[in-house]
Amino acid sequence: MDSSCRSGASSPQSGLREQCEGRDRARQRAADRGATHIQLPEYFNYLGPAKGFGDVAESIPGPITAQMSDVASSRKVTLHIGSLLEISPTPGKFFNTSVVINSTGHIVATYRKDPPLRR
Repeated sequence: MDSSCRSGASSPQSGLREQCEGRDRARQRAADRGATHIQLPEYFNYLGPAKGFGDVAESIPGPITAQMSDVASSRKVTLHIGSLLEISPTPGKFFNTSVVINSTGHIVATYRKDPPLRR
């Protein structure tokens, strides 16, 4: 299971691991079948309440976009991360940011959905 899948619950959420593993298998299967563009869901890096945003939000580029860049370049696909939680310069606020990574692994577009989210 990739490290981009996190839960905000104090104990593992029922089925979260299976959901993440299924998502990873689906992404691999799509690339194996010749997909050139793979769309990933909103809040790709987190499943949980707003109070956990600070624990998972990261800068872009960051660990998740680096991992997804590796996937995109190794599979020669464009990945569109529906959104992930991005750190805002304002404490306690976060961006719900969409990211497009091309087939060479480079971030080619980002879009911060307004307004910033609050914890």
